[in-house]
Amino acid sequence: MVNFNACTSQDKKAEKIGLNFNIPHYLNSEASRLNRLRSGVIKKIYLNKEQDSLTINSVNWTKELELFAAIDLNKAAWKDQFLCDTLSVANTVIVTYKAKINSIPVRQVKLIYFNGKLESIRIVKQSDNFIVKSSSQLIYQPSSGYTYKSFQSILGLLDENYFVIAKFQNKSLKE
Repeated sequence: MVNFNACTSQDKKAEKIGLNFNIPHYLNSEASRLNRLRSGVIKKIYLNKEQDSLTINSVNWTKELELFAAIDLNKAAWKDQFLCDTLSVANTVIVTYKAKINSIPVRQVKLIYFNGKLESIRIVKQSDNFIVKSSSQLIYQPSSGYTYKSFQSILGLLDENYFVIAKFQNKSLKE
């Protein structure tokens, strides 16, 4: 069974699941959780054609997740600037926010829930002007880690592709 719903204050399920979801608050609580678990991180980093990997055992998770926590759909300047839809299939609910205007760099946010538990936050950012074109995709998964993919093109310079895959280094993250 598939249900499509618009996010409105009358839609109690969407309101409970994702309406006005506070990304900075959620990521700050995730940083606290990861700090409490003393979780490390294993990263694979790709910059254009170069590749590197590193293991960090002592991580400041507030700083590590600040790129995600900076995404705030509840900014006063962005009030009523996002369309919100929900899709419910079996035990999965997907709440999607899409920017109504191109001047907002956050173009889309998807919150994916399974059995009522947040499984993934997926963010698409894009900004374009005469000199710089950039786009990025951020995916945060509380049980496993995150990915960050970025492309930037600056007039007169080489294009830059950047990709990070980060996996949590703690077996007890399923709490």
